[in-house]
Amino acid sequence: TGTIPVPATLALQEGVTIVGYAPHLTLLDGTGAGAVFAISAGAGAASLRMLTIFGGGTGVDAAGNEVEIRNVVLRDMGIGVLSSAGSTVRVINATLVQLTVGVHVFPSSCLVRNSILQGNDIGVVAEPGAVPGLTYNNASGQTTADYSGTAGGTGSTSFAIAFLADWREPDLSPNVDGGDPADAFSSEPSPNGGRVNQGA
Repeated sequence: TGTIPVPATLALQEGVTIVGYAPHLTLLDGTGAGAVFAISAGAGAASLRMLTIFGGGTGVDAAGNEVEIRNVVLRDMGIGVLSSAGSTVRVINATLVQLTVGVHVFPSSCLVRNSILQGNDIGVVAEPGAVPGLTYNNASGQTTADYSGTAGGTGSTSFAIAFLADWREPDLSPNVDGGDPADAFSSEPSPNGGRVNQGA
């Protein structure tokens, strides 16, 4: 736990999972890094979980295969997640706030599900030829647009979330029980409403 400085880009290798204690307790400060994490083109499965990433130019520059970003807060940077051409990226139960672009998608397989995009310049940018899979996300309060080059997709909502100081959501937030009804919710504390929440 605590705030860990990451002044230069970390190359996330194939087969590696980096897991924090909890998104509000394990914070990676990428101030000075162009990208906090970079996944090499063609690399296999790699994942980031239970972290907050902030301060870099880009949070995760994903150019590999089977890259998963789950239960991660990305904030106060240029781009939260960059889904490079040819990559396979899953952004699940993430909170993307105070970014220039939450998720920037080039022609790739990019899934964004059960996530909150709020207070960015643009929530999701899809470049020509990119068709991201967007489902059950909550996008609101972007300066320019929630979505550019794409649409919200199935289950999309647009509720303003009154975050706590550490980017957790209060119990009565509209994103509680707002995620994909088919997704597992067993990791959420009881009472869990029988449905996964949105956000980290």
